Amino acid sequence: MSRHWQGEVRTILAGIAEEEDEREEGEREEDVCHRDTMLLHFKMSKHNLGLSIHVIYIMFAAHQILGGGFHLTNQDVNMTMFGKSLQSKVGDATKSYMAMHQTYEGTYFGFVATLDVYGFEINYSQRIISSVWIVNRGPNDNLEENAIRIGWQVFPELYGDSHTHFFTYWTRDSYRTTGCYNMRCPGFQLTLGSKITPGDVISPVSDVDGARQKITIKEKSTGDWWIYYGFNSAPTVVGYFPANLFTNLSEKATSILFGGSVLAVDGASTPPMGSGLLPSILSDKAASIEDILLVDEDGKIAPFDVKTIKDETSDLCYAMTPIFGESTSRCLYGGPGGCVVG
Repeated sequence: MSRHWQGEVRTILAGIAEEEDEREEGEREEDVCHRDTMLLHFKMSKHNLGLSIHVIYIMFAAHQILGGGFHLTNQDVNMTMFGKSLQSKVGDATKSYMAMHQTYEGTYFGFVATLDVYGFEINYSQRIISSVWIVNRGPNDNLEENAIRIGWQVFPELYGDSHTHFFTYWTRDSYRTTGCYNMRCPGFQLTLGSKITPGDVISPVSDVDGARQKITIKEKSTGDWWIYYGFNSAPTVVGYFPANLFTNLSEKATSILFGGSVLAVDGASTPPMGSGLLPSILSDKAASIEDILLVDEDGKIAPFDVKTIKDETSDLCYAMTPIFGESTSRCLYGGPGGCVVG
């Protein structure tokens, strides 16, 4: 599986490079019809006048359901993991738990990963999220953080159901006044004919032998961040975040986070994370994030050889393994929940 997906990503990146070289020879016109292809993924660097590629290749995998740096504070988690939307309903009487890896501050041009997808019946006082979070914190961490989050979530308060939904989230000012989930505010631009819209239900989620769900985000030469989604097929464009949404992220990412997070209100128990089982490197029953790779400045796949900070709010309820693996990097995460808030 790993070699297959790595080969597919290499093919896509090679195609991007070849097509961009061809465009450099002619006029660089804006072609609206051309937006549904994978062209214009190079970006002129302000620093060295060279070309760089920013790519994130994220795949979702449906598996059999098994059950029903800086350090983030609980307040940070509530805002960064779940966004400013709907905070008025739950107020400050909430508790968030996470099990995540975060890269050290640096310069990142791309990321590759495969995420398992699960589903649970939960109530309105609970939330479950598994995602990749792409960040550029800018010169002032407290005011200018730019971020995009892509993944899956079970969020009854937001959607009115307990299904698993594909989601996006963005901000350009550290979640203070800008940004939202999906298309609940101006920002994300949906492409005409897209097969899925941010906020849609992901289905199926419970067949271990089912088709893999894939999401691709690509940065075009304009600085836009493009999202591609596929179900047992080559990814097709969903839409994009325009470059003018951001002050820093259109240039590069400075940190990448991946893993799970959950939330519950005061007096309620926390929901499951991942597959609902605590992880062990001796078992594959827990949720996985695998085929973890980087994409370098030249658009080539590179091993995930950077150090990370492993952040676990409570390893009794949720945990994250170290990143391990010989042929590809992977990690396991999750837990049964049951931590009582309050």
